[in-house]
Amino acid sequence: MAVLALRSVAVLTVLFALFFAVATLAMYLLEAPVWLAVLVAAAIMALQYLLGPWIIELIFKIRWQRLEELPAYLRAFLEERAAAHRIRVPRFGIIEDGNPNAFTFGHYPGDARIAITRGLLDMCDEEEVLAVVGHEIGHIVHWDFVVMTVASTIVLVLYYLYVFGRYASQRRGRSAAAAAVVAASAFLAYILAEYIVLFLSRVREYYADRYSAEITGKPNALAGALMKIAYGLAKSGAAAGVTTGEEAKAPARLSPMRGFRTVGIFDPKMGASLALAAAGGYAGRTRTYQPDVLVRAMEWDLFNPWALLCELH
Repeated sequence: MAVLALRSVAVLTVLFALFFAVATLAMYLLEAPVWLAVLVAAAIMALQYLLGPWIIELIFKIRWQRLEELPAYLRAFLEERAAAHRIRVPRFGIIEDGNPNAFTFGHYPGDARIAITRGLLDMCDEEEVLAVVGHEIGHIVHWDFVVMTVASTIVLVLYYLYVFGRYASQRRGRSAAAAAVVAASAFLAYILAEYIVLFLSRVREYYADRYSAEITGKPNALAGALMKIAYGLAKSGAAAGVTTGEEAKAPARLSPMRGFRTVGIFDPKMGASLALAAAGGYAGRTRTYQPDVLVRAMEWDLFNPWALLCELH
């Protein structure tokens, strides 16, 4: 936890330094304050932060479960984790969607909500379900909602500085040239900041994985769940959840989960890529996988020159 906090602070420090460098340049060259860009970006992010959970519930049609409705093993796990961190037991909901996935959202740990799909419950066993839920609880106790909101706000401010400078550069005179410099600097900083935020996002995902492995004591359960999720997403992406009989001729069904790639525990596109790389490593009928085939597929990333770029994207 201390290492995660240190890395998060370091990344946010770099982002703030990047922002203040561009803001200082803008104020010096344009002889004008940049409070407007900051205000607009902050207002947008505040609105997104406040309304985000409501929008997610509206889109995904989550069926919320009372604690007594949950399986005993899952209810006990949620209560034990909440007591350990002295937070309220997260609301738990199920999305009737065949794509196996899970995500968490909210404003702060005491307001957190966890949603998992029917596909994940059908595909994973009890240990794997607990590992996935443990990953989501990791996001809750690490305050990932707030950290990523702050980081994203800085990126948005840099973007508005770029827009402000671009429009100002269309005027004539010395100020136009200065505005062009500001726009170019802000745009480069915006691109760099996006990659920094992506790096921060990956770091927090890894620590959520670590949290799950530590509290369950079964890291292989999380690995197995992720592999099943990857194959499940690849299958649903190819057949939209319809694979046999006359139903195979039916039109593909569009799942909301596939429209929110960054929300779930596994990106559908990455799941399809991993499933393709490890073709033959998973038997859909028996829901078992061959670790050696999957390991060989993942070992490639240790030597793949494009691995870091693919990871950030």
